[in-house]
Amino acid sequence: MSTVKKQIILLGTGENGKSTLVNQLMLMSVGNNESYEIESRVRDFTKRLPYGLILMLNGLVEVITKNYKNDFKYFDNYLPFENKIKEILQFYQSELERIKIHNESIIKKEEILQKLENKKLLIEDEILNNIKLCQSLFNLFKNKDFVKFILENDLFIQYFYTRIEFKFNSLIHLLKNNIDITNIDKSCLKYFTSKTVGIAEKEIKLKNQEICLVDLGGQRSERKKWQRILIENDNNFLQKYLFIISLGDFNRTCYEDDDLNRLIDSLECFETTLQKYNQIKNIDLLFTKIEEFDNKCLLKENVNYLKNLFPEMKNCNEINEMKEFIVNQFKEKDVNKQIKNIYYLNSCLNDKEVKEFVNKYF
Repeated sequence: MSTVKKQIILLGTGENGKSTLVNQLMLMSVGNNESYEIESRVRDFTKRLPYGLILMLNGLVEVITKNYKNDFKYFDNYLPFENKIKEILQFYQSELERIKIHNESIIKKEEILQKLENKKLLIEDEILNNIKLCQSLFNLFKNKDFVKFILENDLFIQYFYTRIEFKFNSLIHLLKNNIDITNIDKSCLKYFTSKTVGIAEKEIKLKNQEICLVDLGGQRSERKKWQRILIENDNNFLQKYLFIISLGDFNRTCYEDDDLNRLIDSLECFETTLQKYNQIKNIDLLFTKIEEFDNKCLLKENVNYLKNLFPEMKNCNEINEMKEFIVNQFKEKDVNKQIKNIYYLNSCLNDKEVKEFVNKYF
């Protein structure tokens, strides 16, 4: 049976799971063309992992010290992790006094920074060249509640994402999934994500089909490059369009604009895409991070945030009702009835669910 060439164009805003989905599909591909690339990416990530751990160390120190307040109220959220923070900071520089994050015993910011700077380069060099030391540091951060705390702390997020030399999400995924970083292999590829710059193309083979995956950078600064693919139709491929939306990021803002909500950005991006590129006759939607959405909506404060975002949602009291409301917001933007199918994924990291999606979509 001859293979069918398809071009799957992945659209959507940043941090919605496009790159993770591409990695999963590469691992599922039956061809060998991408084997070298997978191995190369694993080696590259392994080399960069210690830099990520150093980034987390520096981030922890900088966030705590830079945002030092005389009234100490800022540190209330740190109290449950006082011992964990002390453990990590003392690993970073053993001669430091025991740092206590509470009202009367916090060390002055200047003293901390000066002492840390004295041996910063030496310690970083040791971490970079000693995999056992790197693993020990990794284990210090490997605490489910502590990782969750970092993920939900805007100051940490701001620190990590402004340093694009390492993808913070990749390290967090390894921490959450208890990966042994001394033995990283291609099965970990799905955790390795990076900001897509411009247009990234991957050739794979699935279900007896030759497929070209086209991952379009979703950051706002990258979307102007979409027209090269969306306007110039390639007659060598049967083109399909998949717009990906992260439901779980409804309470986060864009990295390029702290005042713009990610879900609103996704909704506006979808509307603009349909209006600007009228050659898109059919488009599929994929809603990701469903499980994260469900878990967040168990908290009243997140539900209130969502209803403030969409005042018309005020009568929706069940989680499924709120999800349906959001899906309908995207349907309403589809004035020319271009949406063909709608898919859902709890997580792009879930191998079983991704396989089920592939069976439905391809």
